[in-house]
Amino acid sequence: MISTFSIKSDSKKFSIISSGEVKFLKYSKVLKITGCIYDNKEYGWMQFFRQIDDLTLLYSLDIFVKNLFKRFKRKYKENKIKRFTKTYYFLKNYDVSKLDKETYIPKYGTTISKDLQISIQSLFDDIEFY
Repeated sequence: MISTFSIKSDSKKFSIISSGEVKFLKYSKVLKITGCIYDNKEYGWMQFFRQIDDLTLLYSLDIFVKNLFKRFKRKYKENKIKRFTKTYYFLKNYDVSKLDKETYIPKYGTTISKDLQISIQSLFDDIEFY
């Protein structure tokens, strides 16, 4: 999660960021929190977290994300930033057939942009690493 902030954090080193990099960062932050369904497979950490009973971990992760915004001097928009706790409750009650790319947990078909494909692959790489 920190890496999605640190790419943009040092304006001296990264004075120009392409629109592709901005899209990648946006996708990365959202998908790190909510995960997604791509080509009928689930990706992301929340698929593991949905089994927990103690929600204090998820609240702590929400606070951690909010603090990352402060640390890297980014504006935290409460209504635009996805939350682990909301994702958890969404996962408990979701119907896969009603998901699409605009729902809280996005569902993508086989045709997606290169930036999104890279972000989804990074989710897979994170989980495969552990």
